[in-house]
This record gives sequence, structure tokens and C-alpha cells, in this order.
Amino acid sequence: MEKRASLTVTLLAALLSAVALIAVVGGQARASSNVLDVRGDSGKHCVATIGKSVSGRPDVECFSTFRDAIRDATNGRVSDAPKDASGFAGDRAMQKRVFSGATEASAPGSRNISPRSVRGNDVVGCCNVLSVEYEDSGFGGNTLTYRAKGRPCDSDGGLEVGVSYVGDKWNDEISSYVGSGRCQVKHYQNSNYGGASTRLRQQDNYMGIFNDETSSIKWG
Repeated sequence: MEKRASLTVTLLAALLSAVALIAVVGGQARASSNVLDVRGDSGKHCVATIGKSVSGRPDVECFSTFRDAIRDATNGRVSDAPKDASGFAGDRAMQKRVFSGATEASAPGSRNISPRSVRGNDVVGCCNVLSVEYEDSGFGGNTLTYRAKGRPCDSDGGLEVGVSYVGDKWNDEISSYVGSGRCQVKHYQNSNYGGASTRLRQQDNYMGIFNDETSSIKWG
């Protein structure tokens, strides 16, 4: 009986070791691609792609560094963004490059970036970055970068594009943000643009009573 129990323990230990090895190998394979979860349920720095419709729901991909997220958001046009997302908020030159638009990818002397198709949002030939949303005040913590096809924002003050729900991962998590020169941002307390809302602003390092209250967003 003792030998049988000992054999059982030995086999169980071997099985657990094998499972742990598989998990490590899987983690290494995933880390090598820098894509942690294509649905945005995990990862530090995410990119959400939305269509023209204000009712559009974004597809989300998450990355291990802010640099990787910006590289993805700009289709490779900007590959040297800071790894630390907090540095982006005060870097006007980098912001200009990130927010300048996908059309610059075809400018003389630039890299030839192939158009990207995105599942479920009718987004082809993507994209222009709208804003970078931060988990913490002072432009800290994890980030969520929104982008959309075409040039959705102009200077007429109207709300051009929106996301009706930021997703479970980011619901009631946003505390600061940086919008592009063309796109000011309006945050809503509830999904489907309900409840209280902020003023249209280009950026805010602390959202006051709206800290950790955002469920939907519009840009204009």
C-alpha cells in the first residue's frame, strides 16, 4: 500500500511538472510575439480599432509595452515610441508623429505600410490615432489607444465618432488621457453615451470626479 501511494505521489508530481513546463513554454511563445490577448482581456497596453459609426464596438489587441502598442496603432509608421507610456504625454514631437495620420505612411521617403483589415468593424486601410487613455492619473499605468479609419475629427466642434462601451477591462478605469490635435475627447459615465459627461478636451492629467467613471467615449 505504501509503495502504491508513493508511486501515485511521484506520478502526480511528474504531471504537475509537465503542466508547469507547458505553461512556461506557452508564455515564452506568447511573449515573443508581444501580443498577450487579442480580445484585450489582459496585457498592459491595448489598441482599440473602431469604425466610423458612433455605435461601433472596437476590436482590441494588447501588448507588453507602449512602444509595441503604438507601432501597431500606426501600422508600423511609428516604431520608436517610448516604452514607458508616461513619457508620451509630455513629448509633443512624438505626439505629432503618432497623431499625424495614416496618410503619411505613403509620403515620399516613408515606409510602405500595407492597409490593415480589422474583424467586425469594416475598417480597411487603417488608421488615425484618436487618443491614448490612461489607467492612472498623471498619465500613468496601463494604456488604451483608440484609432479609426479616415480622418474622423475636424474643427467644427461636432462629435464625429465614438465607442458605445469601452469593454469590461477598461470600464470605470480611465483616469487621464491625451487626444490628438484634431480630436478632442468627451467621456461618458455610462455605456451608450449615457449619464454625466466631461467637457470636450484635448487632454487631462486628472479627471477629478470623473476619475474611474468612464464607460463610453466620443471624439470630435
